[in-house]
Amino acid sequence: MFIAAIDARMGEVYFAHYQLIGDLMTVVDEEVVIKPADLLALELTVLENAALVGSGWQAYPELLEYFKINTLFDIEFPSSKYMLDQVCFDTALGATVQPELATPVYLRDKVTWKNYQVAKIY
Repeated sequence: MFIAAIDARMGEVYFAHYQLIGDLMTVVDEEVVIKPADLLALELTVLENAALVGSGWQAYPELLEYFKINTLFDIEFPSSKYMLDQVCFDTALGATVQPELATPVYLRDKVTWKNYQVAKIY
């Protein structure tokens, strides 16, 4: 089990925990953007064999203290090299989309800057 906390700025972290199912890491519950104090208030069940990844542990030491897990990996941000197995798996199942149809998933529903029109470049 891996628990990811990535500093989302604005006093929040991207948070999720993942479990290895077969050869793939799979999200447990859902990924969220949350204030550390709100995360601590959830009284999560902490698994002793979990490992921590992400930049949020250094940014918010109270999270590290709460989870009391000794295994903190130096992986701070997501990397495509860790996603390759998932891509191969999805491709084999035909569970892919054309690049122009791919859409991002926004966990933060509030944006602090204005939306600007972006010119299409071909």
